[in-house]
Amino acid sequence: MRRITIVGTALAVFAVATGVAYATTFNTYNASFRFANKVGSSKKPAPLGYAETYGANGLNGNRAAPLVDIKSSVYGLVSTTKNLPTCSPSRITANPAKWDKACPPRSMIAGGPVTSLLGPGSNLKAAGSPCDPFLHIYNGGHGKVVFFFVTIPGHACGGLKTGAAAPWIGTVKQVGKNLVLDSPLPPDVSTKAGGLTGVYGSLVTETLTWKSDAQASVACKAGKRPWSVTFTAVNQGVRETPQTVKGSGKC
Repeated sequence: MRRITIVGTALAVFAVATGVAYATTFNTYNASFRFANKVGSSKKPAPLGYAETYGANGLNGNRAAPLVDIKSSVYGLVSTTKNLPTCSPSRITANPAKWDKACPPRSMIAGGPVTSLLGPGSNLKAAGSPCDPFLHIYNGGHGKVVFFFVTIPGHACGGLKTGAAAPWIGTVKQVGKNLVLDSPLPPDVSTKAGGLTGVYGSLVTETLTWKSDAQASVACKAGKRPWSVTFTAVNQGVRETPQTVKGSGKC
């Protein structure tokens, strides 16, 4: 009986330890959306632009651990980019100094300012240096979107210039009545920011404005437009348990 009790206790401790390891938390998050009040329907979609703001805070006053994935889901929206021009990562990287001329004007479907801190990945307690680029989002075609950080007057990132982080690809797809956008963040915007080994990019805020020709409203739920954003960070090779922020806007 004593042996069974000891084994049982050991298994319980192991289960608790495993649970703690799985529920790893590095940051806290916030999110908000602002929609135009348009309902629309499947037969008559209503073009809808909107703005979204994200924020991250490290625990205990630390810099936020770098994000490796952001996934948003918005109820009652459908993508309407199939008739818009596209821009590919290769088109941008062919001449990053002329990124503003590389893509057709209407291929840019969203954009906005980002504030972040660059600092040593070995110590999130260390103060970081401001890095506040502007994020451009392009229609990549076939359910893809292309993200690209640029440094322009008023949106500098230390000594880093446009092209220090390569453009990366996200996906947009319909999941039931929700439009889901997933952006896996590559190392040069997260754990190797700007291509600098050992440097983390810690998000502070990100505000994006989506143009009305990129999506349309086809439904609402009880006069509301529910949304959710799931954040995942990593620190020293340990992946954070994804955290989801939920809310709803007027519809």
